Amino acid sequence: MSLMEADKRAELYIDPVFDRLQSRVWTCDSYQGEGFRNAWVVYYAGGYCSFLLLDDGYYVRAVRSSV
Repeated sequence: MSLMEADKRAELYIDPVFDRLQSRVWTCDSYQGEGFRNAWVVYYAGGYCSFLLLDDGYYVRAVRSSV
C-alpha cells in the first residue's frame, strides 16, 4: 500500500513509472480466515486493498523497505 497514490494517474493509483498491466498485485501479508489460505491484494485500478484466495493469479512487485 505504500506505493498507492492518493490520486489516479494514468488510469491507476500508482506512479506511471510502473507497468499498467500490473493493476492487481499480491502483498507478502497473509490473511487466515474461514479455513482458507488468503493473502492481501492491492488494487491499483480501484485504489484499495482486499484479501483473496491464494489460488487467484495476480502479479507480484519487488520493492525495498526503507528500514
